[in-house]
Order: sequence, then structure tokens, then C-alpha cells
Amino acid sequence: MKARFLAAMATGALSCCLAAGYGPAHATTTQSGTACAPAGTGGYGSPVVCPVVRLSEVPAGGVFGLRVDGFNTQTYPVTCTLYSYSYTGALLGAASFNPPATPWPQSWDAFVGLPASQVPPYSSQALYCQPGSSGGVFLFDYEPNL
Repeated sequence: MKARFLAAMATGALSCCLAAGYGPAHATTTQSGTACAPAGTGGYGSPVVCPVVRLSEVPAGGVFGLRVDGFNTQTYPVTCTLYSYSYTGALLGAASFNPPATPWPQSWDAFVGLPASQVPPYSSQALYCQPGSSGGVFLFDYEPNL
């Protein structure tokens, strides 16, 4: 169920731009955490899910990277994962990072990447951040870079 939701959200990010009459070139590269559900914050064990708009294809042998700026609301650990899905919803790849939880409060800037083989054309990506059992996470922004 989680995989289907993430795939739909990632595909929807680009679809909403196209439906509004904008092509991928009109999408912003830096995306605010307010684009996430629920609006950049996940509290008390609730996850944050963010659609990722990829503006160009990843060159062969390259890496699709995502720089994420966030803040832990408690000293509990957070795990963030970048997922990539095919147009059929099949999982192509995933990579995770664990931002530091202490000292609290803790702001962080992290990078996560997937190889080009896991981010082909017509694939979609989503960022999923899961705070610890009683902690929370706030995402300021996230920016794809190739």
C-alpha cells in the first residue's frame, strides 16, 4: 500500500505541472517542504512524503541526487528514503539517509542519490521521511541535482 501511494504521489508531481499547462522546464528546482504531505511536517511518528520533480534525464553512468534540508523536532532518529518507481508502479530503487538526532534541536542538510539505472526516463521519484516513535521531522526544502 505504501509503495502504491508513493508511486502515485511521485507521478502526480509532474502531472500537476503538465495539467496546469507547464512543461517540466517550468518546474522549480528547489521545492518547498510545503509540497509534502502533511505540509512538510511529520510529528509524533507520522511520516512526511514529498513528490520529486525531475527536470531532466539522468545521463548514463550518472547519479540523480536530492539535497534535503530539515530539522528534527526531538532527539529521536529520522530515516529518509528516496524511492524511484517505473511508470507501472514497480520499485526501481531506493536509497536512505539518517540525519543526526542529537544535539537537539538539530538542523541538517543531507544528500541522497540513485544511479541512472534506477532513474530511467518515464520513472517517478518520491522522498519519504519517517521520524522515530515519538519524534517529528520538518522539511524546509529539497532540491534535485544531477
